[in-house]
Amino acid sequence: MNPIELSENALAALVTGIRAAAPLARDPVPVSDPVFLRLRRGGRALWTDWYEGGDLVEALDRAFASDKAKSADLLEVTLTHNYRDIPRDRFAKGFANVFRGLRGIEMSCGYGLRRLSPTQTIASNRRFQREMEDYLDKYGITEDTFWRDKGRTRAFDGRQLLFMLETPVRCVELFRGNRVVSPATVGPDTVRDLAGGMLTWMLANTRKDGHLTYKYWPSRGEESDADNTIRRFMATVVLFRAARVFGRRDVLDAADRNLRFNLKRFYVEVDGLGGIEWDGSIKLGAVALAALAIFEHPERKPYEETLNRLSACVDRLWQPDGSFRTFLRPEDRNDNHNFYPGEALLYWAHLHGQTRDPALLDRFMKSYRHYRDWHLANRNPAFIPWHAQACAMVYEQTGETELRDWVFEMNDWLLPMQQWGPPLAPDLWGRYYDPKNQQYGPPHASSTGVYLEGLADALKLARDCGDAERAGAYERAIWRSVRSLRQLQFTDGVDAFYIAKRDKVLGGLRTETYNNEIRVDNVQHGLMGLLKLSDILGIPFGG
Repeated sequence: MNPIELSENALAALVTGIRAAAPLARDPVPVSDPVFLRLRRGGRALWTDWYEGGDLVEALDRAFASDKAKSADLLEVTLTHNYRDIPRDRFAKGFANVFRGLRGIEMSCGYGLRRLSPTQTIASNRRFQREMEDYLDKYGITEDTFWRDKGRTRAFDGRQLLFMLETPVRCVELFRGNRVVSPATVGPDTVRDLAGGMLTWMLANTRKDGHLTYKYWPSRGEESDADNTIRRFMATVVLFRAARVFGRRDVLDAADRNLRFNLKRFYVEVDGLGGIEWDGSIKLGAVALAALAIFEHPERKPYEETLNRLSACVDRLWQPDGSFRTFLRPEDRNDNHNFYPGEALLYWAHLHGQTRDPALLDRFMKSYRHYRDWHLANRNPAFIPWHAQACAMVYEQTGETELRDWVFEMNDWLLPMQQWGPPLAPDLWGRYYDPKNQQYGPPHASSTGVYLEGLADALKLARDCGDAERAGAYERAIWRSVRSLRQLQFTDGVDAFYIAKRDKVLGGLRTETYNNEIRVDNVQHGLMGLLKLSDILGIPFGG
């Protein structure tokens, strides 16, 4: 019997019959392939076994006969099936990252056998290749030796069940260690819940001294020592915006602490210019976003001198042809034009909204035209959301229609990169990825979030000018993006079933469905986009 055909009646009977203190009194439920069993409490594994006896009821009895069963609050079960060989020349494709959580792996040779269920690959957050390397290390052999000695790797599928050992017992069936968010369920309430959870994560990960977690590994329960000044100050920006949209003083206080922490750690002065320095570099993007963070502060008077010096640095890096030098240090470095100039223009757009300085507008327009031509010769989706936001803002201030039209042209080109529908796995729908142009980068929560920021502005422009067809396309992409972000969010003890330190992850967003690393920009970009939707789609967040 293929275990994927386990009937709902049989499953209901198992749920009813499960007791941690007594064997199951049930008719046998035959299974033809191995069953993975793991007892957990508070996310921590207590007991693990592979059962190969052919009866699911007997497998569950074995689990509850364990001395760990009395303290367990969850039983993880995977009913495996569809085993097939993956030869050496197909290993990379057959065990690609996109199959993590959907496929298990079995490695065997004369030295021994190792089998990992699909839920194990999600819980460990490890690549299949890494698991293979560990197998080889365990037996002290090389990959060549493994294959020469008739080693074998097999992929298999599995029906994933979580038995929640509360009263009454309930069972949740998983897809890739989670539940698929149905597009039909996505609406205004999703936006509110998603945004509220993201803000909760940011506050929970902001310490008293203002430090905000940059990168966290849920499977390890550890914070990475990696860093990125641009993403840190973007997070500061969104905290100030969230304080305004949600109407919360505690969020404003957290944003101020975070700003002070970041400036104390990264702010430097070079020849009277304000810089944001990390690892010997002062990047245009970091300087511009630090300036924007201060600009967003409703009580920014104590930071005015710092803001002026940061602004002066952005001005110094601007060139008469409209381009920017992208680094103050090192002076000979000038790359990342897909990102940093757009971040600088976004700051200038905010500044122009306040000053209406004609000289600043002249520089903005010269840069917009320079980078419009540069982008058309060097197309990359990463360029779009920064310039779209900046141009949309200055269009609103000036009525320069070429800016509006450029926002449309950029986002029209972006839309086909959003993936939707079969044969793509349903939990991947709504992400942005172009497999024909892998140089654009892999799918990523932060990419979906930042594209959402630009699309929100594009939607507003399309509505304002009466372009119903464009507005419909943008709104459809926005709702699909919301579905994707919701799929990536840790929401409760079900999708965090393998995580012990849940307060560090709930509300946060995985990088991908098969990569649970949380980076601050996974959360920050999406939250910025959702805050815009509060106004554009009339979804109230305050309270």
